[in-house]
Amino acid sequence: MKRAARFLFVWALSGLLLACGRSSYRPQTTDGGSIYREACAPCHEGNPGHGLRGLDLQPQAVERRLRWGGRGMPAFPQIRGEARQNLVRYVTEMSRSRE
Repeated sequence: MKRAARFLFVWALSGLLLACGRSSYRPQTTDGGSIYREACAPCHEGNPGHGLRGLDLQPQAVERRLRWGGRGMPAFPQIRGEARQNLVRYVTEMSRSRE
């Protein structure tokens, strides 16, 4: 029974990661807020335990997570340059707000 429960958990988690993992996402803008709404909000908004507000994230941590993924989040190496800088700035500022 434990094996079946573990399988179902992993299967459900992989479905969530695939739904959130926008590995083919390519930003059409360099606006950090727009990129967040398109690529990040589907997983980070409205999902308990995935919210970013109030975490006071550091830019280096956001950059690292975008580049390499981790802790259930897929990497977004295709978001580069000015688009990545603006997204990191947006997420860092948003994480410092409480609302």
